[in-house]
Amino acid sequence: MALKRQLTPGRQYTYQPYQMRHVASFRKLETKTTGAGVNISVPVEVFKLHYADVRQTMDQRYLTVGRTVTFTRTIAVRHDRRLDSSLHVFLGKQEYGITEISPNDENYNSYDLLMLSAVKKGGGMGNG
Repeated sequence: MALKRQLTPGRQYTYQPYQMRHVASFRKLETKTTGAGVNISVPVEVFKLHYADVRQTMDQRYLTVGRTVTFTRTIAVRHDRRLDSSLHVFLGKQEYGITEISPNDENYNSYDLLMLSAVKKGGGMGNG
């Protein structure tokens, strides 16, 4: 079923509660030192939010900030001031970096759109 969207000049999107059924884990990378004295980045959970998948047409995907189409995903979450582009998002076991945040704090029932890019094993952006 398609997401119900109410497009207005203020760029408002409306999602039904049943569409916010997935849970995303937002994590910051912290540097830890192993027993061998090697520094490694470890994701530490900061908070969780329910989200809805935002489906895009192929045209919309090609126009998104020149990113490679295959590795991007867009989700909608309730507006939250804690969101910033330094966070990593875990949807299941897949790790994503936040490429762009489209915040909306117009009213108490506002949603932010997050464009995510899959993180490669080894820290680069691209295919997970």
